Amino acid sequence: MPAVFIYISSLSIYGDSSGKIFEHTKPKPNTDYSRSKLMAESTVPEGSYILRPGTIYGQNMNRNRFISYAANIIKTDLPLDIHNPQTQYHLVHADDIVDLAKLIISRNPEKKIYNLCNETLSKVEICNHLIDHFKSKSVIKVSSLPYKPAGHTKQFNKSSKVNRTFCNSIGDIF
Repeated sequence: MPAVFIYISSLSIYGDSSGKIFEHTKPKPNTDYSRSKLMAESTVPEGSYILRPGTIYGQNMNRNRFISYAANIIKTDLPLDIHNPQTQYHLVHADDIVDLAKLIISRNPEKKIYNLCNETLSKVEICNHLIDHFKSKSVIKVSSLPYKPAGHTKQFNKSSKVNRTFCNSIGDIF
């Protein structure tokens, strides 16, 4: 079996794009992070695969990220203050990225670029899911900070298939 190179990029390369992302959607990186991800994509060997996940969540995720922070407070039944509750997270579970990588390795599909997002949830929706998951008595207090310039939130349409990674993929390998 020939070697397969898979580069993990990011949905952030689309910047403030709204609506669904398609194969022809033009990247519009607007942060150093997103520009570096797009630049790195241009350096991968020909024939490589590029996975562009949204916010990755799962076991052992960074404690400084919003989801981990909120989960740690909610599971202790403490109140949680959240700012800018309308901020959207385009979520993909780490296991789904691994599953797609395994499929790519075993099937070597023609499509080379995949956008990955299980579902899009606001901060409040994430907290409500965490409260249900932990059966917590936490109360969420919502406040808004001053408006942040474009680039801090993105809007994508939520997929009707929220339990699989591949529903929003550019290339369908099934």
